[in-house]
Amino acid sequence: MNNETKKVLMIAYYFPPLSGSGVFRSIKFVKYLPSFNWLPTVISTDTAPVYWNYYDESQVAEIPKEVEIFRVHDKFNEEIQKGYSLERVNEVLNFSFNAIRNNEQAANIFVQLSKSQEGLVQLLRIPCMALTWACDTFKYIEENIDMSKFDLLYTTSGPYSSHLIGYYLSQKYNIPWVADWRDQWTDNHNEGHDVVNNPVDKLSVAFEKNLLHQASCNVTTADDAVQMYIDHFNLPKTKVAFIPNGYDEEDFKDYPMVNNKTEKFTLNYSGLIYTKEQSVEPIFRALKQLCSENLMDKNHIQFVISGKSFIDVDELARKYDLESTVVQTGYVSHEKAVQGNVNSDLLILLVGDSDILKRVYTGKIFDYLRSGRPILALAPKNGVVDRILKESGHGNAFLSTQTKKIKKMILDEYLKWKNNENLKRLYSPKIKKFERKFLTSHLVDIFNRVKS
Repeated sequence: MNNETKKVLMIAYYFPPLSGSGVFRSIKFVKYLPSFNWLPTVISTDTAPVYWNYYDESQVAEIPKEVEIFRVHDKFNEEIQKGYSLERVNEVLNFSFNAIRNNEQAANIFVQLSKSQEGLVQLLRIPCMALTWACDTFKYIEENIDMSKFDLLYTTSGPYSSHLIGYYLSQKYNIPWVADWRDQWTDNHNEGHDVVNNPVDKLSVAFEKNLLHQASCNVTTADDAVQMYIDHFNLPKTKVAFIPNGYDEEDFKDYPMVNNKTEKFTLNYSGLIYTKEQSVEPIFRALKQLCSENLMDKNHIQFVISGKSFIDVDELARKYDLESTVVQTGYVSHEKAVQGNVNSDLLILLVGDSDILKRVYTGKIFDYLRSGRPILALAPKNGVVDRILKESGHGNAFLSTQTKKIKKMILDEYLKWKNNENLKRLYSPKIKKFERKFLTSHLVDIFNRVKS
């Protein structure tokens, strides 16, 4: 480190050894920020929520030795079982209320909700279930961290409550604050918010608007979300920026550009499967038809799902008589996921057909791209995934209803596998803009701008 090194306090709830899609963005920024003379200090948690049990110890090795990590215990799991004391309820609700008290409509909704037991339960989960952790973390920073050492604050969500910490610290210490939203909050297609009629969702909008305007700059992972923030929240253009997710070149340094032939034609899906829109059924349907038409041999096929599915994949496999071809590994480390991608013949990306998903990249597409294996995506036409695949030449995007086209791509890749024609990995220079160190340089540009 040299005398010009600046310091940033980063609030990142999900951080190694906790794993999951949101962790990669944080750990890669922390890994590369020191290269640009920004030294991060990270505030995270030591306990995952009861619904989140994904760990990857291998990622801890990527944290630079000079980076300090402070972990604040999340009491949610215990408190939800034992119940909250009146003192605790008042402490947490005061913490959140002060962020919207100047918004008369939101303050009235807050007060009305606080008059019933059901309303109090809802308030303890707005912005999200990490509200109590955010409250405790702010208090921990106040008592244990010397804020005068830092040039800037950075918060990342989910959980959205992380941004409340940035909000209060930036106000109290008059320090620049960059809020990285990753996924949108009230405009999130997965959340189903009713911001017109639902009072809780109206309150969430008020929180979001106030946090967005208080931050020195807001970062989103989707380029067309920039205009959404400007239009929906009347946010100045200078207060919102786009930095996509990406891939780390170092994760691929041990893989040659030519692969050995796989024992079986291997399709691979890496990651979680959350919703019915992400169903593998269109792929199963295509495989079933190709085998029935004697164009593919089922004994030569393997479909690996590296991750957890909230959809019953086994039931679908039985429906299409593909039980013998499907291998579910459960959650694996990032290192193993990358290895699985590279050692496959066709990568499957599941986004969904809806137009509302046009701006959804999914985090895994960038590792997919750098893996150099062809990608078959089920995603909206003219969306960001469709555009990336066309620009790079690394694959194709289809609607789930385009069975003939899905079948053709699978068969084409199967025949290449059969004839030893797909051993060389794809690589387009156009994907370099998604390299993690390069993306960190964009974050540094934002840091330097808001600090000046």
